[in-house]
This record gives sequence, structure tokens and C-alpha cells, in this order.
Amino acid sequence: MRIPLLAAAAAATLLLNACGASDTDSHEAGSDSGDKISSTKKESEEPEETGPDAEIVDHAFVQDGEYGKGIVLVRANNADAVGKFVTVSYNVLDAGGKILTSEEQIETFSWVGQEIGYPIFAPLDATPGANATSIDPVVTIGDESFGEEYSAPLPVLEAQSVAKDQYGNGYTVSFGFTNETDAELEGLRVAAVCFDAAGKVIGGDSTYPDALPGRAIRIDVEYLRTVDDQQPASCKGYVNYPA
Repeated sequence: MRIPLLAAAAAATLLLNACGASDTDSHEAGSDSGDKISSTKKESEEPEETGPDAEIVDHAFVQDGEYGKGIVLVRANNADAVGKFVTVSYNVLDAGGKILTSEEQIETFSWVGQEIGYPIFAPLDATPGANATSIDPVVTIGDESFGEEYSAPLPVLEAQSVAKDQYGNGYTVSFGFTNETDAELEGLRVAAVCFDAAGKVIGGDSTYPDALPGRAIRIDVEYLRTVDDQQPASCKGYVNYPA
């Protein structure tokens, strides 16, 4: 039986359209898949954010006549900050934003995640009668590395006692520390940092005791001043290895 020519032509047209649509759909599906693969690849190649090498956790400034002390708490966030010179510098400002003096101090981190207190002395005698109201600290990390392996973390000490000193002009903060290493730690770097009830830094100072291996010692930080002479709610001792 012969198929009418018109019917045959219509059938051929339908078949071609179907094939064309199938090819188009396949191409578009492949294009979408390729885009997804490409996008996933690009996302996986992006470096993970690790945060700054070192960051300022909190800070305060205490003035006592013609001198003052800034207390800056800094944390090492990754290995790039360990074993290098880490400098904290700050300007001391009055209420109008005038710079009264600029000071800095260098420390080194010994392990990742370590926090170091920087009590930095600031003489204000160059501007008699000046009233300091704030500081603006920044932290920078040097390029040079000592190439030493990480040291075992030392404990952050909780104050055993906080009392007014004998002159009533500051506080004596006492800590207990046991040298659990096999080496004599001569000139430990201990920064006492005090906080108010909200956990805000309000003062601090430093001392450098010696500790024989396996021995427990008492560490006293004397004449520690606080902002507006506030009674600390808590104090911690941030211990670092000798320089």
C-alpha cells in the first residue's frame, strides 16, 4: 500500500523535529553539567580563609600622672606568627584625637593559639598636664623566622589572689606555676592581665621569674594599675618561654 506523499512528508518533518529537539536537549544538558563541574572546580580551588596571623583580642590604657601603660592582649592564629618578631605599636591619644606619644614592644609566639599580654610603658612627661583617653594599637609580624620547632604550650594561670598593694596605689596579683619541663626556665615572661566583670581588659603588668625543672613557684605581680582604679573581677597570667 502506498503512503500518501503529504502524509509521508508530515511524518518526516515530525521525525526531524524530534531528533533536533533531542540533540538540543542533550547539548543543553551537557552545557549545564559542564557549568556545574566548572563552578565546583573553581570553588574547590579557592584558598581557605585562615584569618589574620595574629590579632588583637582586647586592650586598655592606664594613666598615672606623667606616665601610662597600655595593655594589649594578642593571639597567634596560625603557624605564620610563631617564631617571628611580633610587634605591637600604639599611639596614645587625648580626647581630641591628638597623639601624645607613640610606643611599641616586640614579643615572639611559641605555639599556635597562644595569647600574649603586652604591657607597654608610655611616658607622658613631654606633654605636661595631658589627659590620655585611648590608644589605637596595631600588630605586625616580621618576615624573619627563627626556624625553631614549636614549644609545648604553657598554661594560662588563674590568679590565686588579688589585693590592694601596701601603698594603696595598685594591686598585687599572685599566681602559682609549676615548671613541668626538663629545663630551667630562667626569665619566664609572665604578663598579668586583669579584667572587669564583663571580661574587658582594665589593666596589666609583667614580671620575669625563674623556675627550676619540676618545681612549683609563686609569681607576684606588684603595683598593677587598673582603669579608674577598678577592682578586678579576675586576672590571668599569660606565660611565655624566656626570650
